[in-house]
Amino acid sequence: METSKMAKFTQKISRLKEKLIFYKAFTLGLIFLIVGLFSFIGFNWLKENTLELGITDMEKEAPYYKEIAEIIKPLRYSGLNDLFRPEVSISLDFDEKTWTLHNIHRFDKDGKIILADGRFGLCGELAAYVYDKISPLFDNRYKVEFFLVAQADYFPPPHGSHIVLKITDPASFPNRQSYILDPSFRRYGKMEKFEDYIFIHNYRMLPFMAGNDPDGIFSIDSQTPLLIKKQHSLNLAVDSAEGKFDKNNFALALTATKRGKYFSRFILVFRKNNGLVQKFEDKKLALSILSEEEYRKLYARLLHLFEKL
Repeated sequence: METSKMAKFTQKISRLKEKLIFYKAFTLGLIFLIVGLFSFIGFNWLKENTLELGITDMEKEAPYYKEIAEIIKPLRYSGLNDLFRPEVSISLDFDEKTWTLHNIHRFDKDGKIILADGRFGLCGELAAYVYDKISPLFDNRYKVEFFLVAQADYFPPPHGSHIVLKITDPASFPNRQSYILDPSFRRYGKMEKFEDYIFIHNYRMLPFMAGNDPDGIFSIDSQTPLLIKKQHSLNLAVDSAEGKFDKNNFALALTATKRGKYFSRFILVFRKNNGLVQKFEDKKLALSILSEEEYRKLYARLLHLFEKL
């Protein structure tokens, strides 16, 4: 009897050990699965958002790296907040074939640019803001200027429209060392590291800064960026309608251009064609880039601007 009980007890212990091994293996496998899943999600999130959030390249050997890193750390590339301000409006000049965004820039009493919520702006505004912040850091040894550039991902040539800062040390030997500071993507380092940029034209001062001009003027059938998100740049455009541009023929459009591509797809278009109001909407594309709340607000804002034209 005692031998039989002992055998049963031994078998029971053996089964418990087998279950314990199974549960350990199952738990370990589950941990690996969860870690792998989060790693995959994290990798794809970084891949998708790195450039638009600016988690890119800050060279620690660049002049005043720590100070500049703190200045540009909170900045974000977006013109949506300014577009939503009620004082911003659009007008069309049918003779000059241009359109104007009124009151899109704001300045303080000292003539310095004001960012939306202190951190949101497009490339020119972000560059102007950073220029004012870093100017006291650099003595006469350095030359700081604005540069119009094309950038391979979101501002491709030949019509690149991106603004960065170029910082040059004329005294450096044997060649003058230049550094590029791009507040939009929060990149800062030696010029040779910016191989995906084409440097088009330099400015001592950006045109809208010189006269504290609140307006932005654009030619028709051209776009101005609003936001970079989900591997796309979102752009605002005023187009002609069927080759005509007058009070009865024009369009206000929101377009999306995929990173590294030239072709823009229409997300939303409000158009007058021979006086007839028409609408086109690609909501599927819109919601693949924007949240429903973002798109709802943007839709309402564009419709309001169109109705005022």
